[in-house]
Amino acid sequence: MSGGLLWVAALVVAGCSGGAAGDEGELKIGHLAHLTGTDAGAYGLPFQKGLDMGVAAVNDSGVLGDVKLVVDTQDVGSEVSSAVTQYNQFVQDDITLLVSPSSTPIRMALGPFLKRDGAMLMSSTVGSESAEKVPGVFTTNDGSTPDKNFGRLIGTSPEMRRAVVVVDGDNPAFASLAASFKDGYTDAGGQVVDEITIAAGDSDFAPVITKMRARNPDVVMFSTLSETAGNMMIQMDRAGGFDDTQYAGATSWQRQVFETAGPAAVGAQYAVYWAPNPDGDFEKAFTKKYGETPTAFAANGYQTAWVIAAAADLAQQNGDDLTGASLEKYMPEVAGSAILVDNSIYPNWKLRDNNTVSFEGGAVEFSEDGSPVPVHR
Repeated sequence: MSGGLLWVAALVVAGCSGGAAGDEGELKIGHLAHLTGTDAGAYGLPFQKGLDMGVAAVNDSGVLGDVKLVVDTQDVGSEVSSAVTQYNQFVQDDITLLVSPSSTPIRMALGPFLKRDGAMLMSSTVGSESAEKVPGVFTTNDGSTPDKNFGRLIGTSPEMRRAVVVVDGDNPAFASLAASFKDGYTDAGGQVVDEITIAAGDSDFAPVITKMRARNPDVVMFSTLSETAGNMMIQMDRAGGFDDTQYAGATSWQRQVFETAGPAAVGAQYAVYWAPNPDGDFEKAFTKKYGETPTAFAANGYQTAWVIAAAADLAQQNGDDLTGASLEKYMPEVAGSAILVDNSIYPNWKLRDNNTVSFEGGAVEFSEDGSPVPVHR
């Protein structure tokens, strides 16, 4: 065990496997929230808003009878040490059903303790069908299907037959996202005419742009950090020769692409875990409550509440206590439950055998004000 994991382990005292239901009639959920820190704006705050709305919707529906979902939200500041300390407190308080927004280091730090403590964690981090199964951990974003489906969507267009793929070579996750895009794109008949690897710290892309322009692409797909993609778009726009080229991006993209590139990013399309439906009940309720369109991480928080409700209902039907361990036992069945079938906002949401999820995902493009607009073909 590394020194870091030894330090993490030292912070966690031996937990108990008590129930996640505290007071009678309550199923308590420990939310390791990211309300401050690096993950707050993009992930933590939207997730909290969606989770709160989902819990309210579950409770209003009465699907769990007299049992109500109750969330204990504690800000861990996007920090591993704070998350581990708060995890320990939750377990001491007999709260063994936990949720957390996107933070892979936090998920990895907590993984070794969940089985020992009879706890379960639903983390809105990314998992794929090739990921190793970690008992007690469920990753609720799909790391392959949305990007593959987006590649297929782009590849079906007769005007988008030739693609150059730009990959941040310093991060293996970007290579994986690019591979998923290429699988879908080539399945649809598109041709990847070049793949160019860059470094995360690169800022002068003149040689890369010259190489790309020589390949005469219909599509340039960026599997990079948002800021990197935005900087490259600005330089491509200034260099010229890409007026008829479609810019495309992976699920790693955030609004920062537009904030960096400005007008050069208008019309750029990218894969998302979830695309809002303007006519959807959740979307309309969220916009009314918060004055903004829900993001994929807000949707993930909302979906998480309904997944918990579906697992809790199955546990109730079988006479089990509502604990992290008992809900984990029924997670493989939740996709087919009536509760999730009726209330899921993710098309074709499924759970793989390795505790990762699969769903269709969607595609959006930047409008003139930077808002993501769903792409339909």
